Amino acid sequence: MASPGFFNELDGELSGDDFFAAPDPAHGAPTHDADAPLTVSDALSLAKAALETLRLRVVGEVSELSDKAGYKAVYFALSDGKSKLPCLMWRNRYDASDTSLQLGEQVELEGAFSVYPVRGDLQFYVDHIEPVGEGRLRMEVARRAKALQAEGLMDRARKQALPAWPGRIALVTSPQGAAVQDVLRTLARRWPVARVLLCGVQVEGTGAVDSIVAGLQAADSAGAEVILLVRGGGSYENLLPFSEEAVARAIAAARTPVVTGIGHEPDTSIADLVADVRASTPTAAAEAASPVASELQAQLARDARRLAAGLNNRVARDAERLRHLRQHPCLRDPQSLFAVQMQSVDLLRERLERAIPLRLERADEALAQHRDALQRAGKRLLEDSDARLRLLVARLDALSPLKVLARGYAYATTTRQGALVKSVTQVDVGDELALRLADGELLTTVTELRERSMT
Repeated sequence: MASPGFFNELDGELSGDDFFAAPDPAHGAPTHDADAPLTVSDALSLAKAALETLRLRVVGEVSELSDKAGYKAVYFALSDGKSKLPCLMWRNRYDASDTSLQLGEQVELEGAFSVYPVRGDLQFYVDHIEPVGEGRLRMEVARRAKALQAEGLMDRARKQALPAWPGRIALVTSPQGAAVQDVLRTLARRWPVARVLLCGVQVEGTGAVDSIVAGLQAADSAGAEVILLVRGGGSYENLLPFSEEAVARAIAAARTPVVTGIGHEPDTSIADLVADVRASTPTAAAEAASPVASELQAQLARDARRLAAGLNNRVARDAERLRHLRQHPCLRDPQSLFAVQMQSVDLLRERLERAIPLRLERADEALAQHRDALQRAGKRLLEDSDARLRLLVARLDALSPLKVLARGYAYATTTRQGALVKSVTQVDVGDELALRLADGELLTTVTELRERSMT
């Protein structure tokens, strides 16, 4: 592994610029007299300045790597199978590159050589790094996975539980190849009662993404209880359709739980991360979605034995209880159940028979007393009313106009209108009047009007 070497000795004393300072372009590399000998330090400084003017792009495989917390740089070696190039990249530049180096990864570096004059070590100082080939693809997939994770597509809370006893299982995979046969054999062995709906799709190459999405949507609308999305092993590039965003979103949008079994154990796609359950292989996916028939049969047998034992115990308990109930007095002699109540009824009847005549006798006496009192009260009321009536009649008779007429008085009324004449102003000379006396009327004519002075 590339050792940090002399860099560790100067931590805190030197910065990146001390090792990777570009020369002034106007002056170029330092010059010296070719005939004059140089000290070692001057020679190394001259070599350092000359090397730093040469910027290169280098491609190779990461063969050694030291990325430790606290180091000011990441140290690694790049190899092409024949030679090894010691490299370092300052921590701030490495973090800003959004790169995570892996052993065996192909990368492209941009930077320049430099020399540490104290020890004469040569190393390639990197200021830009980028994966190439499969490494570039892995970085793109990692960025895509990070974005989908930020949306919540990989959250455990949104993932669905698998049915315990699925009756319809949809299989989304290539109709050719070993994967479909492995899944069908596993389901037939473990859970032969399930109906398998095969949605044949293209799993690699141009058009694979659209085909997989269409297959998932068809399986989701076919009434399946669980969907198996599987394919056999292959290169990283062959498995890339299962890391496309469209496939991930189709899995997340499915109403039916999705189990993935893509490639082999080390292979992990974005589809695996979004799926409700991720299995390492197609066979493992079939096992995850199906119970074992033999285990179910054993469980049913155990349940049957427990149920039979429980029923036998229940029957035995009920039989014992029935025997106890048969010995109960109320079942041997039903009337004993109401003996106390029947005796109470007899006692109440006897008391009632004694009480009714006495209550009737007392009621007759009270009624006679009330009748006498009512008669006395009515008689007093009639006598009082008769006396008052006679008094009122005498008063009315005393106030009667007929009494006044009997004393020699009379009153006059007009013969035409019958109006009572109270003043001489009501009649004229020649008007006919009727004079009412105690024993009759007199008709007369007014011949003269005489007004009486009120003084």
